[in-house]
Parts: sequence; structure tokens; C-alpha cells
Amino acid sequence: MNVPYKQVIAGAALLTSAMTAVQAQELTEGAFSGEVLIGTDYRFRGISQTDRSFTVQGGIEYEHESGFYAGLWGSNVSFSGGALELDPYMGFAGSFNSEIDFDIGVLYYGYPKDGENPNLDFWEIYASVSWAGVNFGVDYSPDYFAETGRYFYVHGSYEIELPGEFALGFHLGSNIFKNSSNMDDFLELAGTGVSAGSSYLDWSITLSKEAYGLDWSLSYVDTDLSRSECFGGDKACSATAVFSVGKSF
Repeated sequence: MNVPYKQVIAGAALLTSAMTAVQAQELTEGAFSGEVLIGTDYRFRGISQTDRSFTVQGGIEYEHESGFYAGLWGSNVSFSGGALELDPYMGFAGSFNSEIDFDIGVLYYGYPKDGENPNLDFWEIYASVSWAGVNFGVDYSPDYFAETGRYFYVHGSYEIELPGEFALGFHLGSNIFKNSSNMDDFLELAGTGVSAGSSYLDWSITLSKEAYGLDWSLSYVDTDLSRSECFGGDKACSATAVFSVGKSF
């Protein structure tokens, strides 16, 4: 069930107003920031979360000068009873030296009123390092989405600056389940006679630019899952272009 666009856009407007007000406030030795984004699809690890339809997303974060941060991010989704994803998180970011940065934290993926069995909610711990535009990270969940067991996400990205203040980003991720049965459960393939194995790849190429006070991006997103391996014949895992425009505060 999708959130009606009028309600979603109205919610985004309220969130924008709230974050503008919060931005002026600072806790001791720290500050708030936030973002709002509207896009043509919400792709998570290559798979559409909005049935290949529009998404409105927003988040707010507090960052302490020590490197500690905590925040809340949300988006509409099409597969839960609440039609909503809310993700609280916290972590610590810093630098090993002038060239290498690190980030480590924990994130909870929540789907209020999902009413699903198995439960859709799950949590992950994550860690990454960045150097010279290259980022490498590993995420781990002891029990992934819809209780599909142990899961690792190993990913890397690279961003380069282009003329005209454009940026071009590349991303590749490997989604690794404990076994093929768990990944087939995740992709809802039980009883279809199709098995997708125990892992799949996702990748994207993104062209982005900041202009007129907004953040613009156009991405090509894809996975190595065939249509028959994707939820019994769905297009949610197929290649697509995603356009988005956002505002940071």
C-alpha cells in the first residue's frame, strides 16, 4: 500500500519546517542537521522499496564535536501495513590520520504497524573506512529483514569531481546470506521452483550536483538478479534510472 502523494508531500513540508526551526538550536559542543528528499523510486541495495514509485524521505541528526552522532531517518515504503520505514541510528566517526576516515555504528530498520509474520524489523551494525574518495564498508545483521537470518553487506564506492561542479559516484555491493534457503525466503521464492543462490550483487552510478540551493542526482541502479529470481517475477530488482532532488539543512 503506497502513501497518498498529497499526504506524503504535506508530511515533507512539515518536516522541512521542523528541521529549519531545530537548525537554529545547538546542544553543548554539537549541532543538528537534516535533509528532505523527493525521488522517483526508493532503491535499497538495488531493490525497490516503493513498488517502483515515488518516494519522500527525510532525516534529522545530532552530531557532537567528539565524533558521536545520532539520528532518525524515514521514508514511505509499499510493502508494510504502516507504509512507512523509520530508522533510528547512532555511531561514531573520526579520522585515523589526515587521509583516512572511519565510521562505525548501529542502525535499526523499523516498519511501524507492519503487522507481518515474520517480523520485518531488523538491526545492523556497520563500519567503514574512507580514503582519497574511496569508501569501503561492511554491515552485519544477526537476523535480516523478515527474519531471514545472518546477513553481511560488503560494499565499496568511489566518487570523482567533474567540471562544472558535478560529481560522479560509483557503488558496488554484495548481499551475502547464510545460505540459499535464507535468500530464497528473502526473495519470496519458496514454492516457485526457482532459487537465486546465497548472494546477489547490486551496483549504481550516480551523477550529482548542488544548484539553486538544492541537491540534484540522477542514478542508474541495477542488480544481478533475474526477473524470475525477484519475488517470483517482480521488476523491483531490475535496472532503472532514479532521479531525486533534496535539501540539506
